[in-house]
Amino acid sequence: MAAEPTRLEAMTPSAIREVHDLGVALQQEHPSREWIALHFGEGDLGTPEFVVEAGVRALRAGAVYYENNGGRADLTATLAEHFNDRLGLSLTPGHFVVTCGGVQAICLTMLGLLAPGDDVINITPAWPNF
Repeated sequence: MAAEPTRLEAMTPSAIREVHDLGVALQQEHPSREWIALHFGEGDLGTPEFVVEAGVRALRAGAVYYENNGGRADLTATLAEHFNDRLGLSLTPGHFVVTCGGVQAICLTMLGLLAPGDDVINITPAWPNF
């Protein structure tokens, strides 16, 4: 009897990556055309200069080590202050978890809320991670 495929073996190529590869090929084929890549959900504006400068300042200040799993203490405190001031709430830094992006946030939320065997309705098309 053949073994069941592992989760990794059962994964199919991401359609988003296929669109990316097609876009790269078309861009190489037609270098004089302007292209806006939207397949990853990224715009074409680049990173704002003030964000780049803030990153450089943070790196120069030594912000190169692991932080609290829920996010930097100064960031979660600032988030709490921001929402409290603007929305009249009483949030604390412990109400926030800072993630690397939306996919990680959704993954952590689902891991926290779902149990093995739970049913999940997922609309498509969707990111392959889901």
